[in-house]
Amino acid sequence: MSKGPRLSLSFERWPDADLRAWRAAFTPGDIFDDHGRGLRLAPTSRNNFKVAYARWLGFLERNEPQALALAPTARLTVERLQSHVSELAEGRKAVSVFHLLSGLRSAVSIMFPATDWTWMRPLIRQWERRVTPRSATPTIDCARLFELGLDLMARHRPRIAGARRARQRFRDGLIIAFLAARPLRRRALAALAAGRTLRRIGGTWMVVLGPEHTKTREPLEFPFPEALVEALEFYLAEVRPHFPEAENHDGLWATAFGTAMSGEALHEMIANRTREAFGRPIGPHEFRRAAATTIATHRPEKVGAAQQLLGHRNPATTRDHYILAGNLQASKTHQQALADLRERHYPRMRRTDR
Repeated sequence: MSKGPRLSLSFERWPDADLRAWRAAFTPGDIFDDHGRGLRLAPTSRNNFKVAYARWLGFLERNEPQALALAPTARLTVERLQSHVSELAEGRKAVSVFHLLSGLRSAVSIMFPATDWTWMRPLIRQWERRVTPRSATPTIDCARLFELGLDLMARHRPRIAGARRARQRFRDGLIIAFLAARPLRRRALAALAAGRTLRRIGGTWMVVLGPEHTKTREPLEFPFPEALVEALEFYLAEVRPHFPEAENHDGLWATAFGTAMSGEALHEMIANRTREAFGRPIGPHEFRRAAATTIATHRPEKVGAAQQLLGHRNPATTRDHYILAGNLQASKTHQQALADLRERHYPRMRRTDR
């Protein structure tokens, strides 16, 4: 049985100019050139962009091979891109077309940064609008997720001393409330460790994540949400020590099995608690969308803070202290949107006399 035409052009067969541009994007340079713009990409993103660009070259090889002799920036035109998208759309879901199209734009942006690729945005947005959401249910407001976390802690706190389930539910509530206030990706959430990535610096609890813990490969630093500091200190002093073998590891989120919670375990727990509360599971990633919705709804004048809060980086940004300053302000903006809710629950969260 004969095979059909290849959809992608294998990397070793890319035109020389394209190979050089791709390799330069992942080769360290200096401040005077554009080399290394892709170095901070996560491996998954790097592979996705490479796949999307290979599909574009494969389209040209099949349909207009003479275009491969053109300069890479000259061959990518509106007309050719529309033809490429039409082919991609044949028998393929809109979400696949959207990801290949946005991946192509990301690839050319790091390979040929001197070229203006903003003209591709309208077509990408057109396909983004066609993507069918996984659920027709609207994104939940972050305030409700924060409230769920506070409720779990308040309900189970009185029974901490004698009930393992109460300790687990208090921990779960703290995780959910923290994630609602600071929507980390689950890899970063699982990386929280007392004394390492969670430190008390002066009088402030700080989350200090290295590049190995973030998708953007950028370090991330911010204060633990002020509204949850008392709950965190209670958890560290009165709850975590009761988990088996908690003294033998520094993972913040201890388990009944003598280990720290993994990213998978965190995802499962959060899905279970939210299913119990709202009738459907809400994963950690939906917390991130909920945060953007909360800012847009309750503080629309601060909607730009969502980009910093979620850690979505612009590759052109070069000053780490600017990013940190924006990150801290974004955290403050989001937490202010939750402040009124926290005040309503605060009496229930106060430590009982022991």
